[in-house]
Amino acid sequence: MTLPEIAAYTRRSEQTLRWLRHRGGDDAPPLWRQGRPLVAWKSEINAWLDAQRAKDELAQLA
Repeated sequence: MTLPEIAAYTRRSEQTLRWLRHRGGDDAPPLWRQGRPLVAWKSEINAWLDAQRAKDELAQLA
């Protein structure tokens, strides 16, 4: 998936995804450069979203 596709799929702006990648850490989406564009496998984006959901669920229990 390309960055615009990932942004539409996750309902986050491209700028937000770039910022999260730049910041790094556990919240960073699994994006990499294939030439110039940022890309990711859909399965990796789904796993990242699942991790974000699990993290949110744990925070709500605390």
